Amino acid sequence: MRNLLASFTILTLLFSSCANDEANTQERAQNEWTNFIQKHLLGEWKPQSITVRPLLGHAFVLKEYSSLGNDADVVRLHKDYTGVFQSLDALGQVKNIPFTWYHKLDELGIQLQDDRVLKTILLNKSSTELELSINLAHVEADLIPLIPELKQIKDKEHYVVYFYFVK
Repeated sequence: MRNLLASFTILTLLFSSCANDEANTQERAQNEWTNFIQKHLLGEWKPQSITVRPLLGHAFVLKEYSSLGNDADVVRLHKDYTGVFQSLDALGQVKNIPFTWYHKLDELGIQLQDDRVLKTILLNKSSTELELSINLAHVEADLIPLIPELKQIKDKEHYVVYFYFVK
């Protein structure tokens, strides 16, 4: 009986330590995956240019971001999958637009507080550059104040907007 009790105690300790190792391994794997996903995305990004072009053909609009009068604008992506777009309004007041974000494969998604989800295609990410694209129809209302000539485009679903950022 004593041997049976000792064996049972040893087995219980063995299984509980294996469960703890498995939990630690899962947590460690999750942390490594999160770090891999977020690699190069975290930090402060300054918009450099906006290009609007049809799916096939030459650019309809190619604007250096500085020409839009918004040199102080910046996008910040945080480790906890939150972020903020900081810009100056017409009166020179700082305006913060908070959002949450996610990354999966070649998609960088941004969920705004008005519940819009902007699913961008991640074209390039490095430690210093970030390039995204999105269909014009999804961001037209946001861009028309900056680029009024977008009103001239008839088939907006056939146009793509390319954003280029640097750290």
